[in-house]
Amino acid sequence: MPNIIPNSDSRNLTTKQKIEELKAENSDFEWYPTTDEIINIIGDDVLKADCLRDLDSILDIGCGDGRVLQKLSEIVKSSNSNYSISNLYGVEKARLHIAQWDDNITFIGSDFYKTNISAIESDIIFCNPPYSDFERWTTSIIENSFTTVIYLVLPSRWIESEKIKAALSKRDLVSEVIHKADFINADRQARAKVDVVRIISDVYSKLLIKNSIISGSAYSFRGYRKSDPFNNWFNDNFPDFIEKSSGKVKEEEKEKTEIFKKTNRIDDLVNLYQNDLKKVVDSFLILNMLDVSVFNDMNIDINTIKKSIKTKINSLKAQYWRQFINNYEPITKRLTEKYRDKIYSNLMAKTKYIDFTSINALIITEMVIKKSDQYTSAQVKDFFFNLSSKDAIINYKSNEKVFTGGGSWRYQKPDGKNHSHYQLDYRIVQPRLFSIETSFQGEIRGHSVHKVINDICVIARLVGMPVPDYCNGSEFIDADIVYGERLAVNYFDVNKDAVAELFVIKFFKNGNQHLFLHKDFILRLNILIGKLCGWVNSANDAYSEMKNSDCTKKDFEKMYKETQPNSLSLGYTAEYLIAM
Repeated sequence: MPNIIPNSDSRNLTTKQKIEELKAENSDFEWYPTTDEIINIIGDDVLKADCLRDLDSILDIGCGDGRVLQKLSEIVKSSNSNYSISNLYGVEKARLHIAQWDDNITFIGSDFYKTNISAIESDIIFCNPPYSDFERWTTSIIENSFTTVIYLVLPSRWIESEKIKAALSKRDLVSEVIHKADFINADRQARAKVDVVRIISDVYSKLLIKNSIISGSAYSFRGYRKSDPFNNWFNDNFPDFIEKSSGKVKEEEKEKTEIFKKTNRIDDLVNLYQNDLKKVVDSFLILNMLDVSVFNDMNIDINTIKKSIKTKINSLKAQYWRQFINNYEPITKRLTEKYRDKIYSNLMAKTKYIDFTSINALIITEMVIKKSDQYTSAQVKDFFFNLSSKDAIINYKSNEKVFTGGGSWRYQKPDGKNHSHYQLDYRIVQPRLFSIETSFQGEIRGHSVHKVINDICVIARLVGMPVPDYCNGSEFIDADIVYGERLAVNYFDVNKDAVAELFVIKFFKNGNQHLFLHKDFILRLNILIGKLCGWVNSANDAYSEMKNSDCTKKDFEKMYKETQPNSLSLGYTAEYLIAM
């Protein structure tokens, strides 16, 4: 299997080339790109609906290369510059396609049948399903969609499907063919005759038709309340409960703290998630077995229980995604805690309801690693300037400025602007250099030491130190950390063909912290910062400015050449990531 991040120039491929690559990767899941004709028909229908001020999100199921989302968004924008669709969601299985998406498309899931679309509220759902399985896709979308309007591109024989009719009836939805088309002259040609189908609520359909007849104006989505498919799921699974129960819950159930076992096997985490999810569902299914008198006596309200179940499941997903991003080695070896949190906030904010599956975890890993490249320089700078203090810096030889500021280093740390052109000493002594958690008894919590050590190891890798992946401080998670204890992290020094100390850190009860960095580590860090900040422009500059170091000019030339913002490219296959 090839590396899981496709070539960066894959966006420039023609449709024919994309199909060839999809077939080569066994990822051609009947992808027949939706034609511009069909997209324009749907776009015109959306514009006629007079819904632009209410239109905020579109979900494309089987998104392909994202062309439908982008073109519909452009149609809305071009019709009125005051309106834009801020949330574009995609479900897609082929990773080659996902790599071609613009950044404004949010990944929701890979396997359609494992994606809980009922948890994703959108204004429009679009789908051009695989025609070999269109009936199952269509019924599932109808039964589980949480949206205002659905647009489907279906083979003309869909009208004969009893299952589709039953699904429409169950949700009180009505369908209408708004256009007939084919793929004879499409980018990927096919003989299929298709219908472009609009699906909306039966009640809403009657209302908009009535209003259109009376006023002669376009119909509007405004004021229409979407039907939540979760209600249908609840009705199917809790029939007796719905019929018998009434009342309101006086107290909200306290949220449990989920205990995760650390692991670097995706499948292990997924299995843990499935077990926990089953426990949540089973615990609520028990309610269906209780006598109605119990609920009446306790004054429990059905709607509150629905909300509780939904919140519980979504909370569980969010907990596992945070656990995954904070513990999965291909991610933690690239990002410090601060930037993992930033990635989580930026990447997961819109995808907090994404199902926790192996393939979704794999794709999220791809996305996080691609995002991590944007933060390489920022992570190195944050680390360097956080270590900077009056006693830790050594001014460049050409820098005659001496710190005489009226402020205090405690409150005004150098950031490359108020004080620049300096290097760090390999010995750093500062109060509260890193954030460390303590117990009520004042004992250092091992897991916080682990986070600090992993962050330093991340920076060491980014500046080019040969730090092994397993070097992350995990051995300190459950350890009893003694104040003043010498905590050493080792690596293999290829120059000396021996194990050496990458860094040593000590924590003291008065809040002081001591950090000692290997001379190669600190030199690489100082050189890279000089390059990133524009303080040095050559190896000779670095040697002249920093020659108080005990390294030779040859050392500087070697490290200047080697030291670049290290993007730590993936270098794994999908099979390896899932199995590790």
